[in-house]
Amino acid sequence: MLTYGRRIPYAELFARIDAVDTSTVKRVANRFIFDKDIAISAVGP
Repeated sequence: MLTYGRRIPYAELFARIDAVDTSTVKRVANRFIFDKDIAISAVGP
């Protein structure tokens, strides 16, 4: 309700979930996860 301002019927909810495909997951992962600089730290002898 917070995002759309209304209740989402189950049929619409499942249709939105089923609409997600591999290209959508890749696009979102590249935008939010892999678009950052790599930072590595280590502690030890």
